[in-house]
Amino acid sequence: MKKIDRAILILLAVIFLFSSIDKLMHYDGFVNALRSYIVVPRGWAVYLAVPMIAVELMIGVGLFVRPWRRQAALTTAADRKSTRLNSSHITI
Repeated sequence: MKKIDRAILILLAVIFLFSSIDKLMHYDGFVNALRSYIVVPRGWAVYLAVPMIAVELMIGVGLFVRPWRRQAALTTAADRKSTRLNSSHITI
């Protein structure tokens, strides 16, 4: 693997790990942010927060572990697409 590819991989893994840990440390704020997306019913935010954090954490770890890297990369692409859709639509 080229050095630049490895650096990008490590950077992405660190970003996912940092964001998941930050969401755990500021859980109530993250739940409130989910409520404000207006993509899912307001009552679902509490139930969706933990799985979303878990997926980000698993992606971060998966990018570091070679056998899990491909699946983590595919999950990352799907996760980022849904995030772009959520943040670009204020109302449906």
